[in-house]
Amino acid sequence: VEFGGSTNLVKLKKIYGYGGGRYLTAHGSDGGTGERDASSSWALVHDFDNADSLWEVESGGSTNVVKLKKKQGYDVGRYLNARGSGYRSGPDSASSYALVHSTDGQESLWEVRYQELPRTPP
Repeated sequence: VEFGGSTNLVKLKKIYGYGGGRYLTAHGSDGGTGERDASSSWALVHDFDNADSLWEVESGGSTNVVKLKKKQGYDVGRYLNARGSGYRSGPDSASSYALVHSTDGQESLWEVRYQELPRTPP
């Protein structure tokens, strides 16, 4: 986790595998190319290490549970979420697409698990 100018701002960077070295963001609202519907856009990883990759970490109400809210750029104010049924539910039965959504309910809660990185990529 890379911290921005405040302890509650983070950038999430993919470490290994496809998309490695890219930052979590969303580019849908306000003219972006990833709009899903009027209330949501697809999340993605991108090469640019800039303010569009900043997320505000909000408390989810219990230890290690958070909400991630897009801080700047496209989709500002939307929460990281996932959808598993209905429209384009996922690439296969074991996965769902990530997105940002304007609502901040229970579907926007994420559990944070800290883990040591292996010394070499798997």
